[in-house]
Amino acid sequence: MSRDGAANLMDALELVATLRMRHQAEQLRHGEPPDNFLAPDALSPLERGHLKEAFVLINTMQESLGQRYQTGRFA
Repeated sequence: MSRDGAANLMDALELVATLRMRHQAEQLRHGEPPDNFLAPDALSPLERGHLKEAFVLINTMQESLGQRYQTGRFA
């Protein structure tokens, strides 16, 4: 993985974690048990766009690493 690829992946994962924690904090403030479901409707159009880009990047990196290390070979 290139340095740029690693940096982009870290940014994508940080975005996902930040949105998830913000969602869970809001649930706790309302006395609800926290979960990992983040409704796309609850995000702004900009956040939805960034989240989609993050998921595309994460998926691309997973596929690339899977091919490189042949993780699905024995499945």
